[in-house]
Amino acid sequence: MDLYHLTDLSLKIAALVGGVFALKRWRVDQRWRRYQQLDKYMTSFENDRMLLLGTQILDWKLRPVKAPDGTTVTITSKDLVAALQVHTENPEPTFCDPQPLLRDALDALLTFFGRLESAIANGFVDESPALHYFGYWLCRMYTMEEHKGEDPNVQSKMRAYEQAYGPETMPSLYNRLKTTSKHGII
Repeated sequence: MDLYHLTDLSLKIAALVGGVFALKRWRVDQRWRRYQQLDKYMTSFENDRMLLLGTQILDWKLRPVKAPDGTTVTITSKDLVAALQVHTENPEPTFCDPQPLLRDALDALLTFFGRLESAIANGFVDESPALHYFGYWLCRMYTMEEHKGEDPNVQSKMRAYEQAYGPETMPSLYNRLKTTSKHGII
């Protein structure tokens, strides 16, 4: 083998090694970016007052909470069930305090989880760590376990509310959770 062919072969090997290294670095960078995006979702979830109120609604049957405007309201399972009215079933529903606030908090949760599903579906966030972090709240929203004592049909009412007002991606997010749930309640 002459010097020309040896140099040519060496350059090709170096290019191959450089390409493999660049691909590996690109993958590490993409994984890092997905975790940064997930961190943004987590920070947003923890700092948004309406999302905090939504999680408190899912987690408590009766609890005084601080509304985003600073007032204290008491949330109850009874108010939650009444707040889940869908306009297609009752064209002129009436809501009394704090039911509109509960609806706003549930809408905030639905919007947030819709964005999360979109991020997972498009590869901006890795599914497993996202569902590990948000899985508890998704399970609470799916089962409505805390509020079944007030109305055994609260779960189906929540599904109707989600279908009427939530993003179309909620069933897909629940399906992801069913296949990866560590909570075992879906």
